[in-house]
Amino acid sequence: MSIEELMAVVAPPERPEEAGTPDVWDRHQQSLGIRLPSDLIEFSRVYGTGVFRDEGFSIWVMNPASVGYCTDVEEELALLREARTDAEMSGHLERFPYRVHPERPGVFPCAADLNGNQLLWIVDGDPDTWRIAVRSPRGGDFEETHPGPLTSFLAAAFRREIRVSIWPESGSYFDDPSRLVFEPEPIPPQDTATYNNIYELYVENGNRGGFWVRKRGDREGGATLVKTIGGRREGPIEGIPDEHGRPEVIVDDYLGGRKVGSDISLRFGAYRQEWIRIESPFGNDQ
Repeated sequence: MSIEELMAVVAPPERPEEAGTPDVWDRHQQSLGIRLPSDLIEFSRVYGTGVFRDEGFSIWVMNPASVGYCTDVEEELALLREARTDAEMSGHLERFPYRVHPERPGVFPCAADLNGNQLLWIVDGDPDTWRIAVRSPRGGDFEETHPGPLTSFLAAAFRREIRVSIWPESGSYFDDPSRLVFEPEPIPPQDTATYNNIYELYVENGNRGGFWVRKRGDREGGATLVKTIGGRREGPIEGIPDEHGRPEVIVDDYLGGRKVGSDISLRFGAYRQEWIRIESPFGNDQ
């Protein structure tokens, strides 16, 4: 059983957060119009809500028993549909070759890592046979696909039995299985903050880059430094507010004060109302 493969690599918590029950799983599946793979249901029961961590690197599996599961999935699906539409309109469907749920075959989100890379099921046929697509949304590309189930895929990746292009082969995480742990994540309090898109925050900053933001739903300790918009560090943005034609945004990502991504292009998502201005994690803006 695939969940047992994962349990052999990373011990589950003694007290899972938001451990699933059949009524919650059924309600969420009905709401989303999908039947989920059996190993995800087992993952929900055994691991619950939380994060796999390995020395500054993190992977989240979307827990179908989480109170925010349906909302999170719908938001991710909306972003995927926008990316698919963008690929169609630009004539570059090779960058997004899949339809999006509820179309068939269509992609459906299941996990993500600290760097914004996504794992997506390719929904087609028996849920327990769905393949897993690897996508780097900052660049907008699908990298490759792997056989499922998801928990077997993760166990093999953690043991370095398969190569996953978004995760370095050596000299980084997954080199020492004893470092890899699963940490339950408490249910966060309701977020009442006001969010904007990055272009609005740039304008509020006096039409200058070099400011810090956090994306809605980012984990504790995460921070993003906005460096340039449309290739410029300062000056008015052309185009109609509040999206200004969606020029490219270049950022650096940090976690716990450590840089984990440099000169990342936010091809998708900068225009969404899901960013908030924060203080520099170093005490002063760079």
